[in-house]
Amino acid sequence: MIVRTGASTLMIGDNSKASESGVLSLRYQGTIIRTARECNVTAGVVTMKVGVEGRIITGPAGGPGTVDVPLRIAIVQEGVNPKPIVSKFARIPGDGCQRQRRVTFTHIEPD
Repeated sequence: MIVRTGASTLMIGDNSKASESGVLSLRYQGTIIRTARECNVTAGVVTMKVGVEGRIITGPAGGPGTVDVPLRIAIVQEGVNPKPIVSKFARIPGDGCQRQRRVTFTHIEPD
């Protein structure tokens, strides 16, 4: 399983601090830590179960709150012209940021 370049990290900044840039305006950062897959073939049909584990940390401009992590899982036929076969979108709630500065999240896509 491959996570595309640039797609493993989500940075959410504080737009109200336009004069500050970079790290100081970072509210939350989400990162994919681990991925796993389980493939099965039944009657000539391949099914895949995909799991993603990640972490959300609170940055200098962040505080208690909730963060929804957008996640797209896509199966792509590689080649000269890559072709998407299946694409699924999920929004994972990171509501643990209310109590902690570092929260892990998991998502399992069963089919």
